[in-house]
Amino acid sequence: MNIQDRGSRGPKPAAAPDTHYAIATAQKQLAAGNLHQAEHSLQKIIAAEPKHFDALNLMGIVAMHAGDAATAARVLSRAIEVNGRHADTHCNLGTALLELGREAEGEAAFAEALRRKSSHPMANYNLGLIHLRAERFEAAARHLERTVRVEAGNIDALNLCGIAVIKSGDPVRAVRMFRKAHRKAPENSDVARNLASALTETGESEGAIDLYERLLQESPNDADRISIWRSRWPRRGGISTVSRLLSARWKLHRRSTRPEPISAIA
Repeated sequence: MNIQDRGSRGPKPAAAPDTHYAIATAQKQLAAGNLHQAEHSLQKIIAAEPKHFDALNLMGIVAMHAGDAATAARVLSRAIEVNGRHADTHCNLGTALLELGREAEGEAAFAEALRRKSSHPMANYNLGLIHLRAERFEAAARHLERTVRVEAGNIDALNLCGIAVIKSGDPVRAVRMFRKAHRKAPENSDVARNLASALTETGESEGAIDLYERLLQESPNDADRISIWRSRWPRRGGISTVSRLLSARWKLHRRSTRPEPISAIA
């Protein structure tokens, strides 16, 4: 899961110096993992200024860090009522809604984020994952490719995009995706298995067998060895991470209310 923490940049009334200091303090507390202190700092601002966008936005991020998606959704919705121009806040709201199981509303929030910034990497990633789970493979590939254009080193996006592409019936293009991911993360066994499976689909059996042999040498247990050997035969293998999609985490894009980033959520 990833949240995007970016504050408002449009014209707005200047905050009092002590409010600026309180926001900066809350950011530091969040970055240090002191969630209760950050929440307390922000509550004081919101009590004095109920429509303070930066405080509401950051409070929603703090709530997501604390695992309180319901509070995050409520506070981020209030932030959007104050200032709905920022893609990051819509993306954060979408992530909170997905955590609450409100997928249709979450999907709509990500679409709102993309209306404001079509290249938004986390909104595209999350929409790609929604489409992939729903087996809308072409739409999934489109959004995941947009994520990769912005975040070329995003191994998850490259791997999931390869899955969407091969499920769309284009193994040659999928091989290109998996190869990019494999070059960036050669130790990732899921990516290696997916690449080997795609190579098998394109008739590049020697490359596939080489990957399987390496995976066998590195496999930590017999169960993995069996699954690797079985996947060496066409129609017996398949893309390894498809079965793991249900455990994938939504991306929560987290930047501070200032331009500089703060800590990320795993």
